[in-house]
Amino acid sequence: MVAVVGGPDGSGRLQPIRDDGTPDAPAVEVDDLAAAVARHEADAPRWLWPSGAALYPRLVKAGVRVGRCHDLELTEALLLGHAGRWGEPLSPTPAFMICATCTRPHCSLPGFRSMSWPPGLATPTQA
Repeated sequence: MVAVVGGPDGSGRLQPIRDDGTPDAPAVEVDDLAAAVARHEADAPRWLWPSGAALYPRLVKAGVRVGRCHDLELTEALLLGHAGRWGEPLSPTPAFMICATCTRPHCSLPGFRSMSWPPGLATPTQA
C-alpha cells in the first residue's frame, strides 16, 4: 500500500506501507505527484489518501487513473452513515473512533481491537 498526501503546486508525499501498517520505506517528497503516482501504478499498489474528492481530480486531469484505493474521507462517511450519524463533520479520527466504540458484531471480531492503527490516531483501546 502507498499512502499519498497532496501538496501545493502539484507536489506531494508518498509513503509505502506494509500490510501491518508500518512504513515499508522512508516517505518521499515529490514535485510532480501525478507523475509519481503513474510510475507506482505500474506495480498496481493499493493507495491510501485522505480525500479522493480533493486529490483524484488533479490526477485525472493529468491523465492518471488508479486501480485500487482507500479513501479515508469516504470511509468515514460510510461508517458514520452505518452508525446512524450521516452528515456529521468528517475527519480521519472519527472514522476509527466509531468502530472503536461500536457495539455491532462486525466491530467485535477477534483481533479488531488489537490491529494496527495509523500513527497519531487513538486506538480502540484508548477510546
